[in-house]
Amino acid sequence: MNQRKNFLYIRDAFLLEGFACSTKRFHDGKIHRWVKDGEEWHGAYQACKKEFSLPIEQLMLLLIYTVSLAGRDQEQHIINKNKIDEIIEQYGLENLIKDLSTELDEDGRNEKTEFTIALNAILKFELPK
Repeated sequence: MNQRKNFLYIRDAFLLEGFACSTKRFHDGKIHRWVKDGEEWHGAYQACKKEFSLPIEQLMLLLIYTVSLAGRDQEQHIINKNKIDEIIEQYGLENLIKDLSTELDEDGRNEKTEFTIALNAILKFELPK
């Protein structure tokens, strides 16, 4: 059985992948255009999704991905939100978050608070019409 990865670990891995995707845009002294806004975060999600397979990890990764897009890709936001809703419906939010840590890390952050901030941002957000 896989040992569950911490929300902060998943967020750091995702941000590092996004940074790597962005770095690849620099060639021969130029920054090459993106095809689509938020493409770096899509690349980060694709790179990370196989590594995090537990339902809570998938939920965490989708939250991080969706927050990173910050509404810039409305179609992807809706797709992600639907996946988030499906995971919560299938496994139950209380069951998913029951093992989140409240222990502070070296930066004074805790997993449960950071996760809750991201979750609330997504669940309360409405895309402009």
